This record gives sequence, structure tokens and C-alpha cells, in this order.
Amino acid sequence: MTKTLPDKQIAFCYEYIKALSVSCAAKAAGVTTMQGYNWLKQPDVMEFIDGLRAERQHRYEDLSFKVIDELAKLAMIDMQRLHNNNGDVLPIHKMDRDAAASIKDVKIRINDDGSYVYEYKLHDKVQALEKLARHLNLFAEDNRRKVDHTIDGDNLMDKLREIGLDY
Repeated sequence: MTKTLPDKQIAFCYEYIKALSVSCAAKAAGVTTMQGYNWLKQPDVMEFIDGLRAERQHRYEDLSFKVIDELAKLAMIDMQRLHNNNGDVLPIHKMDRDAAASIKDVKIRINDDGSYVYEYKLHDKVQALEKLARHLNLFAEDNRRKVDHTIDGDNLMDKLREIGLDY
């Protein structure tokens, strides 16, 4: 994206990336559909569009790693991280971020003595494990043999380490 395009061409390019429709992009840019088709023949416009595609692809790759990372956190949460050394449930603000992120719902009750009782409902760990295992293709051989699906914890941990998620 070396050459600067006019504002209407830039608007056209951004809309074209979103809609993948020349007529929608042209309408959004305030030009005719024919003008949009003509712009797509210009190397500088195509270079700009290619640059936008590359940026979008990079964002999607980053997002996919974040999604996998979040699933791994839910799948691998250690219940001890939700409690203090006495075994009492910690308030959310005293937990580390990963432990707090594993909580789906919170109920806080106040006792007669003014103390707080925290009740947490966690995200479904088994569901997170299954989604992660499917993404890592751990069920592929089981699917071919049509046997019962089980998650081998050691195998799952090895797969997580392979993609850089060390839990």
C-alpha cells in the first residue's frame, strides 16, 4: 500500500473487503457499480485491497490463538486457585485472572455476622476439554474406528505444548 488512494477509493476498498460485493462497495463509496469494477482493474486499488486482506488475515490468526488459549484456560483450571490456604473460597478480586475467567456466575450471600459467602458456578470444563480436543484432532482416530470418545490427559497436554500452550 505505497500509493495513497482518494477517499472514495479507500471507502470502496474497505466496503469491498467487508461485503465482497462490488455493487455494495460502490454504493457505500457513492459511485456507480461500473466505476467500482473499473477500480478493481487498477493495480494500486488491488494492492490496497490485498493489504487490507493481509491485515484481516493477521487479525483472524491472532484471534484464533486467543480463542484456543481461552479454551485451554477453562479446560485446565485448578479448583485450588479459587480458594485460599484455609480452603475458603476467594472473592473474585483476590483471584488471578485465569481463575476469575473460569467463573460463569457469582452469588454473594451476607451472613448474620456481616461476613460474605461466595458461590461460584464455573464454565463447563468437560465441554471446554472436548472443544479443545476436537480442535487438536485428538478424536480423529477414534472417529475412524467408531469407538467411545475419551480424552487422554497426557496426550492433550502434549498437544497443548506442541502449539505453545503450556499449562
